[in-house]
Amino acid sequence: VNPILTGHNGGAVAPLTGRRARSEKDSMRTNGPSIDTFLAKKMGCKPFLFMPTGYSGGNLCISFNDAGDRIPYEFEPMQTYTSWFASLTPNAGADPSAAAKRNAELAVLKSVNADAKRLRDRLAAPERQKMEAHLDALALIERGLTKPVIVTCDKPAKPSSTDPEKLRGNLGLAMEMAARMFACDLTRVATIILGMGQSMPWLGLGSVKIHDDIAHGYRPNDDASARRLSKVQRWHSEQVARFI
Repeated sequence: VNPILTGHNGGAVAPLTGRRARSEKDSMRTNGPSIDTFLAKKMGCKPFLFMPTGYSGGNLCISFNDAGDRIPYEFEPMQTYTSWFASLTPNAGADPSAAAKRNAELAVLKSVNADAKRLRDRLAAPERQKMEAHLDALALIERGLTKPVIVTCDKPAKPSSTDPEKLRGNLGLAMEMAARMFACDLTRVATIILGMGQSMPWLGLGSVKIHDDIAHGYRPNDDASARRLSKVQRWHSEQVARFI
């Protein structure tokens, strides 16, 4: 078994790069950028890279620069707030020109829809079915245009040392700030590590260690082992849903 491919270091290299570590002795670096930094460079923005606090594996950041060196992640919400939002002047709401454009598109769509309905009534049955499908597609587009879209750029609440999210590694705070960064067009790229380290007391799993006992200790034929791992994976999935 090649430790470059299966060990912790090599395993952290591959997900966002599609590459291997340079060598067994140089397993913390690779030979090119990760997709997040590549895309950020293409779009001319700084990527938001965050890893929760309290995780001993902080050297396993999975983002790399063009030279293949690991890029340190942010981990303190107050520092993130200061560096990303301190000088931001929020807008007063959605861009009025965007609303005007949407209204113009709706007007065109309604006109096309009316013409299509008039034509449908004059068609034979086979052709009428095709037109019905076309009208269904137009209806989907119209629903998409009329659905309220919130694009307001607001500063997030300023983090504090008493934030309840401290217990969960500040992950919720990081996701909230990432969402505001997108809304304010401060960046178009974010990588947030969901790993909480060894302890997730809010899951009620007792004194077992998340990484050592549950992840490495998983046994497919052991129901108790599978239930513990499922609780962890469900929580991670819920965080992705929460962010979206």
